Amino acid sequence: MANILDYVHWRGDLSFLQDQFNILDNLIFAKLAYIDFKDAVPEYPSQKKILARTAMNKVFETHDKEKMVLGLIVPKRIVDLMDLVKDTKRFGRIYMSNYVNIIEKETRTQFSAVVFHLDEDTIYIAYRGTDDTLIGWQENIDMLYTSPVKGQVLAVKYLEDIADLYPNANIYLGGHSKGGNLANYASIYARCDVQDRIIRCYTNDGQGMDKNHIDLEKYERIKGRIIRIIPELSVVGMIFDCFAGRTIVVKSNAKGVYQHDGFSWQIKVTDFDLAKELQPKARKLDRALTKLIKEVPVEDKIVLGKNVYDFILASQLDTLLDCKKESIKLLKYLNKFSGRSKQLFLQLVSEFLFF
Repeated sequence: MANILDYVHWRGDLSFLQDQFNILDNLIFAKLAYIDFKDAVPEYPSQKKILARTAMNKVFETHDKEKMVLGLIVPKRIVDLMDLVKDTKRFGRIYMSNYVNIIEKETRTQFSAVVFHLDEDTIYIAYRGTDDTLIGWQENIDMLYTSPVKGQVLAVKYLEDIADLYPNANIYLGGHSKGGNLANYASIYARCDVQDRIIRCYTNDGQGMDKNHIDLEKYERIKGRIIRIIPELSVVGMIFDCFAGRTIVVKSNAKGVYQHDGFSWQIKVTDFDLAKELQPKARKLDRALTKLIKEVPVEDKIVLGKNVYDFILASQLDTLLDCKKESIKLLKYLNKFSGRSKQLFLQLVSEFLFF
């Protein structure tokens, strides 16, 4: 069974001029956005660019690739992917720019993005999904009851700023998980002149959005250019309402929630290996999550968000890896959650992990 690593072996020797951008390239860029490119890629906002191969080699100069860990649940194969693509004509010889990574406990914000320059006239904006930081997971909880969250606001500004820095560029954008949500949101709320330059927006198993918080007129302008890609047993991608013109269901060789990992998605040369439809278990989970999210009063969701935020501040833990090392501290603090918050928290976790 083949995945995007095989695709790099098959097509890595072909530049984007020789073989045009495709949906698998999108997933590769979305995955590479999880890499910390600090001090390797020029920071946002700037018109400075760096050869992708050079940037990736800089990362490996300061990080032992054998010991690089992106987090408790972020797959280490992303490091293998970067190590593979850096020496290819297709990915290593393009340019990168405008890396940004914002982690702010005070504003409950986790936002990161980077730009890949496919050629002089085409860019791909890659938004990072939820990383290993607790504040990133806090923002996911905040999405249950408020819109927009700070990351979505920053995603729109980033898109518009990049479009202004490169006024002649056609734009692809996308991301995996929450990164897909950010790309989706940004494409809908970008200025009309920027929106008109978007070729495609890809949300790779990214959560949807509450239809009560979406400007449907703005959405209709871009709808036909938004593609949602979900595995046949999608979990994250089934949260909230879908705001995409087209949904693609792909085959995965993983089980349950682990199908969220894009490396499990099966491919055929330059496209995904498509499934006929979502599996019944995915639809069942969708109904359960929708019922849970919609039936819980907003007040309870707000209290849950506050309880989690208080834990982040009081525990002085920053990442999921920290929580794993300090599991006793996590369990003790969970007991301090209000009764309804604790129940809701455990319900959400169980729906995701044990469906």
